[in-house]
Amino acid sequence: MYEDERIEHASSIIEKHSISALPVIDSDHRVIGIVTSESISALFGKYD
Repeated sequence: MYEDERIEHASSIIEKHSISALPVIDSDHRVIGIVTSESISALFGKYD
């Protein structure tokens, strides 16, 4: 996923493809991070 995409999009991709993580890339297609299903769960848990 690109760095400016919404976290909901990452969550959708992770769920759809039954994977546990996605790389985050910048506009030059360099990996700058990773989003995991655990980090998404922790983030959404803060808003319950």
